[in-house]
Amino acid sequence: MTDRELLELAARAAGYKICARGSESVALVLSERKPDGTRLWNPLADDGDALRLAVACDMTIWADGVIVSACSGYGHDKVRATVAVSECGADKNYAVRRAIVRAAAELGKRDAGEV
Repeated sequence: MTDRELLELAARAAGYKICARGSESVALVLSERKPDGTRLWNPLADDGDALRLAVACDMTIWADGVIVSACSGYGHDKVRATVAVSECGADKNYAVRRAIVRAAAELGKRDAGEV
């Protein structure tokens, strides 16, 4: 799966509306309630975007082993996805951001019925 596909599925899981998918950049443009109405979004590269994604998807993060647990729904219909990421040579911040995006993308796939 490409980084672009991961981001699109992650955005779906968080309930974000994508309004542009430029071909030259991995980042997506999201619709927001701001004066200009949009913003660039890339949780693979931006710590703030990754944290907001984790909160939107009700994630629990264990940065020690770079494990992210994400839940969607409540009670008996809870969907659970756990992603463990090991990035050889990559910095810890990057590994945590990527784990967040991968977990959210898994939720996005489930929401779309792709799993």
